[in-house]
Formats: sequence, structure tokens, C-alpha cells
Amino acid sequence: ALAARGVLFEGAQAVSCITLPSHAAMLTGVHPRDLGIVDNFTALRAEALTLAEVFAQEGWRTVAAVSALHRGHGVGGLSQGFERMSAPKFGARPGAESVDQMIAWLDELADQPVFAWVHVYDAHAPYEATEFEGADLEEARRAGGELPLDMRENRARYKGEVRYVDHHLKRLFEHPRVKRGVVAFTADHGEVLGEHGIFFTHDEVYPATLRVPLILSWPGCPAGTRVEVPVSNIGIGRSLLTAAGLGAAEFPGVDLLPYAEAGAGAEALPLFAFSFGAQAASMTWRDRHLILHLVGHPIGKPAALWVSEECQVEFYDLSIDPGCQVDLVEERHEEAARHRRVLIDWLLATE
Repeated sequence: ALAARGVLFEGAQAVSCITLPSHAAMLTGVHPRDLGIVDNFTALRAEALTLAEVFAQEGWRTVAAVSALHRGHGVGGLSQGFERMSAPKFGARPGAESVDQMIAWLDELADQPVFAWVHVYDAHAPYEATEFEGADLEEARRAGGELPLDMRENRARYKGEVRYVDHHLKRLFEHPRVKRGVVAFTADHGEVLGEHGIFFTHDEVYPATLRVPLILSWPGCPAGTRVEVPVSNIGIGRSLLTAAGLGAAEFPGVDLLPYAEAGAGAEALPLFAFSFGAQAASMTWRDRHLILHLVGHPIGKPAALWVSEECQVEFYDLSIDPGCQVDLVEERHEEAARHRRVLIDWLLATE
């Protein structure tokens, strides 16, 4: 429903497979490479310029309702620029509570411009949305097939969490202020449901972890447009400012709004990402995906499937292998080497 009134970016990708680096990048327009944040316990430093601070400087009210402790200020420093932030005191809370809080604030600030950030955590292990998983769980148990029963059940429970999130975000998206305003819907990372030996968590820099939903909706946008060109969610902040009529405000990042007009003619830029602790870096460029293991480490969770070597390269052709199952690094050695050079040059350009 949101995509029907907005622009859907079909190839959107996060800059990290973990939460804090990805959120920090979205809220600053700066890649984790230059923020120096590649884990979940290095806080954003006070001198960083945040999206909330820019909106506040322009006279907007700024509020955030987040559903996990490490989205709050004490751990991640992400409250910078928000005049109000609601966060759980421990662990995580149901997304419904964050949505309820934001709706209350939007009603309270009805006559003022508001920049609002709502974060929900539920589509994240452990999967516990029991009231939304029933039909999928029954189908999974009947289906049979090659996948073991426990994997089919866990995938069904994950669908239940997605249904739960959809149910409560619908309440937010149908709020009159949100419906006539500017909306960005995305995620900080994907969830791996068994691919590459990674079960029901987010790890490594394969597409299953990096691909994220991204929908932008704003008054006058070309409703129902789909953009195939891969883009990074690091450009969301710049795009929100433009859509809110603040295009002159200084803020880094690639503005994604022109992609909606350019369509297939838009330029495909290399997209870069880090795994936890920068153990690996990746580059997605058009339909090629390269992974460079900066540190040798076990691949697979909860049990290691294999162990990468330091400086090992993986190379995939997404046009024929979107799940990155067949490593072509030996077969297409020269092409892989060219892509590796681009990635290394980017790593060396750290600011």
C-alpha cells in the first residue's frame, strides 16, 4: 500500500549487516568507513552532524521512538538532535509500543513540522509473534519438501513477525499526518534464513543480509514507480530533506529522488558494505558482487560451515545467481581482480 503511493527501490542495500553502523550511516549520511563505527558498541561521536540536528536547525520538532536499547543514546549515541526519544530501559520492546508513542506525539504536535524516527525490532530472532504466525506455521508443517521441519517452522515464524510489523506500521502509515507527509520505510539489514550456513540471524555481507526494503513517499511523487538500479540506504537522509523542501540544507549522501524520474537511465554507483567488526568488506556494482575477507574468520552460525582466509575473495554474478551460491573467482579471475581493485581503492580513501 505504501509503495502504491510512493517509489519502491527494488535493489536497495544497507551499508552493514549489523544495526548500529547501518543506523548511524542513515542518520548522518556518512558511511561506516568514515564514521569508524563497524560494531554495535562504538557510539556516534558528538561532533557528527545528524539528520535530526539539521531538521532542528530548520525549525522542525524532532522525536524518536525506538524499540531496542542500543538504538537509544547510552549505547549508540543516536539520540543526538532529537528533543525527545523514547527507548526501552532493557533489551527490546514490542513495536506496537513505539508506534503508540509516535502517534501520541504526532497528535500533540499537530500544528508543527515534525521529523520523526520510528524503529521496530520485531522481525528479528527470537520470533515470537504467535498470534500472526498460525496460517504460515500450519502450511509449513503440511508442505514437506527438502527443508527440515524446524527450518520451515522458523521461516514461518519469521513471516509471523513480518505480519506483526506490517499490522502496526499500517496504523502509523494511515495517520493523517503521515499519509500526507514524507515517508521513508527501510531496514538496517536483512535476515538470513539458512543461506550460507547462517541460520536466523544477520551475519556476513551476502545479499540475504544486505538487501533491504526501501520505499520513499512524498507529496507529488510519481506514485507506483519502481526503481531497479541498486541504491544505498545511506542516501535516505539527503532524500528526506529534499522531499521536505529543505534541499538547500547541507547534508551528505546521494539524493535518491532523481532516481524516480531517471528510471533505468540512472547511474549505478558501486555500493560498499562491512560485516561485523569489518572482518569482511563487499562491493555490489550493477550485477556483480565481490567480497573481500579482511580477516580470516568462521562463516556460518551457529556452527561454522567454513573458515575464510585473510584477503580471500569471493565473486558472484547476481544476474544468474542472486543468492550468491556459486563463487566465480577462479572462473572470472581477471574481472574479479578489477572489482577487487575498486574496492581496495575505496577502502584506502577513508576519511
